[in-house]
Amino acid sequence: MNMMNVMAAPRSVHEYVRELATRLKSAVNVRDGVIDFRECLNVAVEIERLPALLEPGAREQETADFNPLMLGALLGIKQISAARILACLLNHPDMVHSQESLSARFGFSSRSVVVYMSHLRSALEQFGMRHFVHAIYKSGYYVSAADVEVVRAFIASAQAPESLQAVAN
Repeated sequence: MNMMNVMAAPRSVHEYVRELATRLKSAVNVRDGVIDFRECLNVAVEIERLPALLEPGAREQETADFNPLMLGALLGIKQISAARILACLLNHPDMVHSQESLSARFGFSSRSVVVYMSHLRSALEQFGMRHFVHAIYKSGYYVSAADVEVVRAFIASAQAPESLQAVAN
């Protein structure tokens, strides 16, 4: 079940969490010693989305212009957390976000931020956009407003990934 089904169905968050727990228990079949890793990852992605259900106003700004799932699909970002960081940076151009603020915002360690930034840069490198995420020593990360417009133009045109390099140059 995806997030759209959850939002359309008039159910409580408690019922949704209970459903996720049931799905996770069935994915991890201890009795038979079988684990459905794909379903476990699907449940994990939906668990990461729970804050949006619990605090819709707090998360609107984060996903207003740039949806992490859409960014992940278009740019080949495999880690949803890396795509969430990119969405945050794109939604707040020229604003420096420290490792601590990003880790607090998304609920993981500050060391994980470094790892996700590495994954993010690797994914962006495919499109000649590795330099879009700037690091300021001991301060944090930011994306310039000009680079945000390049990403926005790419998304609006829905071009094939090969043609992104032409847009970035």
